[in-house]
Amino acid sequence: MNDAMLQAEAARCGFGLTVLPCFFGDCIEGLQRIPGCDPYPSYDLWILSHPDLRDAARMRKFREYIAAAIDRKKPMLAGQTTVRD
Repeated sequence: MNDAMLQAEAARCGFGLTVLPCFFGDCIEGLQRIPGCDPYPSYDLWILSHPDLRDAARMRKFREYIAAAIDRKKPMLAGQTTVRD
């Protein structure tokens, strides 16, 4: 299945294992991480803009805001803490 929600539901119902982002899988009751399996980063985040707007002040502020918001959630996104903690 190429849909994370379907994968999560199948695993929750006992149909096997799945690989999900920790921040998503940790929120689903009935799923648990496999002990001894460390999370690994597998997603890149790109913020694209039109070349004419790339240096605009509002775009710079937006990039700074997004970077700070992601940095605050870094432990959760990296699987170092759980959403339930």
